[in-house]
Amino acid sequence: MTEIALCLVSFASTVASLETGHWFATPFAMLFTFGYGYVASLVASEQFARRRAAAAAVTAARRQRSAPRAERRGRREYGRLSLLLF
Repeated sequence: MTEIALCLVSFASTVASLETGHWFATPFAMLFTFGYGYVASLVASEQFARRRAAAAAVTAARRQRSAPRAERRGRREYGRLSLLLF
């Protein structure tokens, strides 16, 4: 969230530097804009992946709870061997 705000502020400073004729400051303001935008996209993709993994874990837990007890008991009896067989 903070990175998005900083990206917008940097973009505003880029526009301001273009409108006021500060040509020397424009590339540096653009560099900050692209940098904050890149970091914001990385943070957003990481949060999306984390939420997707959490949703998958919840789905797996629900499936395991709804599995028949005999099937769960059989998996517990075999232990590590069940991982190799199934």
